Amino acid sequence: MIYSFFNFLYCFIKHVLYRFWLTIVALPLYFMVWRLALLEFVLFLEECFYLLLSPFFMFFKIRRYETTYGTIPFLSLRQISTLLDIKSTDTICDCGSGKGKCLLYFSIMFRCQVIAIESVSYLIKIHQCLSRLLGQQSRHRFIFDSLLTTDLPKADVYFISGLDFDNSVFAQLQRFFAACDLPIKIVCIGAPFTHLQCKKQDMVILPCSWGYCEIYIYHL
Repeated sequence: MIYSFFNFLYCFIKHVLYRFWLTIVALPLYFMVWRLALLEFVLFLEECFYLLLSPFFMFFKIRRYETTYGTIPFLSLRQISTLLDIKSTDTICDCGSGKGKCLLYFSIMFRCQVIAIESVSYLIKIHQCLSRLLGQQSRHRFIFDSLLTTDLPKADVYFISGLDFDNSVFAQLQRFFAACDLPIKIVCIGAPFTHLQCKKQDMVILPCSWGYCEIYIYHL
């Protein structure tokens, strides 16, 4: 019991310090774009709130999410965007959008249209609330469905988290993109698309909410 408490305390302090460091290095960006500062503050409070309640969740065996959830810091998204050459006329689709941090960044910074596909109702409701809070609701389209049962909408850029999906979903996405003959870009986080190894690609290692991670960008 004592070990569990100190282990929780260690994880909590480590998480807070890591997030604090990510916030400090992003301060110039927050000073330039107040909406990003507000979004980061709200998400930080939400994460700390649930982290403090995690012993309660573990005791009563309550799962916070139906899937693994993580986010990409704004500085990492800015580095990714330099490799994507995003324009205001582009449409960005996030397959497994969570609370919408990635899509909110692009709609704020590039004023482009974005599409969120998410199967966890709690996460998509948070995304909808944040888009309204930041005045971005007109640029956000929401699809509440599983990636196994929904047809991917047409977009210029697709974000995929290779760490979150089971093998069947990941394989289906690979087949879809391998058969695609449109000029699109795919950002895959944490795992490569083996079906697209012959395509032009970039690979960068950037900080994410869970630590440093490999990010693969394919240019079809």
